[in-house]
Amino acid sequence: MKKVGLVLGIIAGIIVCIISCNKLQSDHPQAKLAPEANTLSEEDIKMYEDSVNLILPELQKQESLVYEQGDNSFYVIKYSHNGEPVLYVENEDNGEYGKSEKRYYLKERRLLLYTENTQSYNTSERLMQNRLYFRGNTLFSSLQKTGPDAKSLHSETLKAFTPKEREQYLEIPEMEDALNQRGKFNLVFDGITQYPKARFLILSRGEFNSYRAVLRIEKEDELINELSSDPSRYTGTKFDLNWQINSEGEAVYTSGRIKR
Repeated sequence: MKKVGLVLGIIAGIIVCIISCNKLQSDHPQAKLAPEANTLSEEDIKMYEDSVNLILPELQKQESLVYEQGDNSFYVIKYSHNGEPVLYVENEDNGEYGKSEKRYYLKERRLLLYTENTQSYNTSERLMQNRLYFRGNTLFSSLQKTGPDAKSLHSETLKAFTPKEREQYLEIPEMEDALNQRGKFNLVFDGITQYPKARFLILSRGEFNSYRAVLRIEKEDELINELSSDPSRYTGTKFDLNWQINSEGEAVYTSGRIKR
């Protein structure tokens, strides 16, 4: 057992060394993994995925508001290097049906890998993992595994499957709209809601079945005091807001001002 542990440790060290050397040579995950993008294999793309995940704390991070529509909600996180996106993460909560995390790994603004981890509350196969590999935004491999719990899922082997007809790279413009509050995500002030233990700033579009966003207020500032004193005066007003997503997946207000 000690010998096996030593061998595994050496292998792990070699892998870390390779990734570290690649990072030093490239200085960021956009470095070419192969001479031609069209020759990338699953293994090349998995190595790229690992390298991006390894340096996430060093990348530029942008978070969207938490958008709600009926019982569903989602928010997007974008990771970039020198303004070039390398990863989008979409966290979605479907209420009583389940939740999912979707990841879009990009290189030179082209989708290489789409992963989806889904937890369902009303099926026997509660957990599902999908991995879709792309060359030039064209799908060339799709793998899936399912299981009733995390232990079972881990022991399962990924198997080829035919995904639903959906072009994942077409989702990226909508995520950009969500990140930058454009189009159907261009929300305005709708009010402040007071609960015994929390206050929330509400944004909406005032349209049927449109998105809305809720920000938890944990500190008072000039803008919050002004809105609280006369909220009806500012109904329909656009704000420049700053927030952070907490561990519960809530957007927490940090600062803001009326948009000029």
